[in-house]
Amino acid sequence: MTSLRGRRIWLVGPSGAGKSTLCGELSERLGLPHTELDRLFWLPQWRRAPETQFCSAVTQAAAAERWIIDGQYDLAHPILRERADLVIWLDPGATVAFRRLAKRTIRRLASHEELWNANRERLSGALQLLAWALREHSRVRERNAELAAFLARRQVPCLHIRSRSELAHLLSTLKPGTSTSGGGKTG
Repeated sequence: MTSLRGRRIWLVGPSGAGKSTLCGELSERLGLPHTELDRLFWLPQWRRAPETQFCSAVTQAAAAERWIIDGQYDLAHPILRERADLVIWLDPGATVAFRRLAKRTIRRLASHEELWNANRERLSGALQLLAWALREHSRVRERNAELAAFLARRQVPCLHIRSRSELAHLLSTLKPGTSTSGGGKTG
């Protein structure tokens, strides 16, 4: 497995893969500012950001010299694949991803946890998300295989993480406060 080096790291994978959780941990360990694409995409009251607004926000986040971004939005692919110098593809099986997503969704429904822009999980939206995740898992995997091939042609590393043991190995190579660029954390 390639070591974790990068100043602009993009995490992709299906819903329930653990992208945001891993991004938060890597952000802290590597001192990279973290952006969740969900925060840019979902406006208050679960309204979708207009395409131009979303793409502009992604472009602005990607223009920075150092970042870690998580999310699997087709609109963001053309922007982020050109700027990322490392991609981490979390690729658990469909059953694992669905189980994690269901557990997370139930927790959010029960706790009324605030997500992005004052949004909270709602039962109708949660059911739609679970159905969408089941339908889209194989398409997301195909999309990310295409992304990995594109990155290989550009000689940009793509770490394909398929299991907890592979993820544990990746994390074991990092020490808290490790920086990818020699700089400290950003505020």
